[in-house]
Amino acid sequence: MSSSRRCALAALVTTGMLVVVLGSPPLVEAARDSGMRTRRLLFTLTRVPSWDLPPSGVPVWGDLVTNIVLRIAVLLAAVGLLAALAGRARSRGAAWLGGWGAAMLAGAAASLVAQLHLHHVVYEGQPFGPPYLDTLVDAVTGGAGFGLLTGWTVGLAAALACRPAPLTPSPVGAPPPVGAPPTVGAPPPPPFGVPPTAGPAPAWPPPPSPGPPPDGGARPAPGQAPPPPTAPRPAGPDDPTRVEASAPHASPSGDDPTVVAGPDTDGAGEAPSDGGSDEG
Repeated sequence: MSSSRRCALAALVTTGMLVVVLGSPPLVEAARDSGMRTRRLLFTLTRVPSWDLPPSGVPVWGDLVTNIVLRIAVLLAAVGLLAALAGRARSRGAAWLGGWGAAMLAGAAASLVAQLHLHHVVYEGQPFGPPYLDTLVDAVTGGAGFGLLTGWTVGLAAALACRPAPLTPSPVGAPPPVGAPPTVGAPPPPPFGVPPTAGPAPAWPPPPSPGPPPDGGARPAPGQAPPPPTAPRPAGPDDPTRVEASAPHASPSGDDPTVVAGPDTDGAGEAPSDGGSDEG
């Protein structure tokens, strides 16, 4: 038997014992006849599990019996379902708290369902006593109070009956379970001043921006090897960029080809006359 079923069965047995003991007619009569100091406590303990039948001469006797059966059935069903969920706990302490909470929720649900049936079926929706909403709130709080006072016994039974599964570490090198996400290392933090992005961090320092090659030629296409460097060729006699150096002790004037001759200024600024000009 699984741990959930064991917890549900233990909670059902414990709740049934509480119904038999606390809901017995002698205890219900004692709660009605008690004083003001203990009436509220005894009424809270006996209201939900009460199975005291009304007198046989009541006109709605069948509806009142149905109300009692409905209340106890909802109480047992809710305790069993919620205690089965508590049986999946990994520790007995968690199962105890889960069983206690199951008794509180089951008591509130049973008392609420019984009050709804009492108002709409037995009383046929007629206003009777306090307002309708107040009766529902009183029913929920009374049922939750019953679970709060007696639910620790249900939780204790569920904790003793459950068999929590031990946590066994997986062996080193074992493959991850099916459907588990792959475990990867955390990405390195981005450099200082760079906002984090979803992609990889940019390289630092940044690579140089592409530009024209220094020699002015065409840049090779991606994946193509650059052309081999060429040796400088000597300047020929017809090269317009050739400049001849002068001799070490040569005069600035003479046959130095680097000297540029200017216009003759010996004639006081007079330009040389053209032999073919007209005479006045």
